[in-house]
Amino acid sequence: MAQSHLFFKPYPPYLTPPANMTLTNSSDPPSYAKKLTQDVLNVPIHQTLGLKLISQANTPSPTAILNFKTTSIHLTPSNTVHGGISSLIIDSACFLALIPTLSDGQSAATIASSFQILNSVPGEGNSYEVEGRVT
Repeated sequence: MAQSHLFFKPYPPYLTPPANMTLTNSSDPPSYAKKLTQDVLNVPIHQTLGLKLISQANTPSPTAILNFKTTSIHLTPSNTVHGGISSLIIDSACFLALIPTLSDGQSAATIASSFQILNSVPGEGNSYEVEGRVT
C-alpha cells in the first residue's frame, strides 16, 4: 500500500506511456525504473503543475518526494490549493515511490484512493513537498 503525506515545508493509471515520452540526453540505455520515472515527470499535467522530483529511494522503504511551488493554476477562488490538485500530486508521489519496486515491464494503476483534507493549504507563491511511501 502506498501512502502519501503533504508537508508544508499512482498519477491516473499509467499502463502504456505515450510514444512521445522518452528519456533524452543520455548515451546509455536507461533502466526501466529511470525511464518510467522520467516518463511520469514528463506527463503534461505534471509539467504544468511544476512537479519536481526531489528524491526517490528503494531502501529502507520505497519513498519519493515531490516539490512544487503554487501558482494561480493550483488555486481555488479562496486562494487555497484545490483538493483535486492535491489528490493528483499525492497519487503521483505514491506511484513514483512504487516505481523502484517494479520489475522491468511491470506497471501499476490506482484503483481506489481516499484522503481527508484537515486544513486548507495556503495559496500562491508557497513551496510544498509531498512524500509518497510504500508500506
